[in-house]
Amino acid sequence: MRTLSNKILAVDDDDAILGLTRESLQRAGFEVSVARTGKYALELFEAIGHDLVITDLTMPEMNGLQLIEEVLRISPSTPTILFTTETKELDETDTSFVTKILAKPASPKQIAEAVRSLLPA
Repeated sequence: MRTLSNKILAVDDDDAILGLTRESLQRAGFEVSVARTGKYALELFEAIGHDLVITDLTMPEMNGLQLIEEVLRISPSTPTILFTTETKELDETDTSFVTKILAKPASPKQIAEAVRSLLPA
């Protein structure tokens, strides 16, 4: 399998979902960093730099929308994916700054395709 140079930051406070996301993206050839909190994710993002961030919405301390806002403050061109079961909750929330919303549950193939669709070939 061809290895892509794209670095992905996956963020979720649920270990099972975080593991599935990481495994799905690694199998698709991406380099993946993981974080269980938005605060740690920001530290990783600033230290390593990532080409895309995929994050859960509902997390303690900092939710996914807050994380995405901070990521975009640091790097306005970074594509972001909000990965959530709370799609109805988003109906009354401004998500215009989020590049893509992916509903949970998603298959490994759907996760990898969502990421690929936002990165250069």
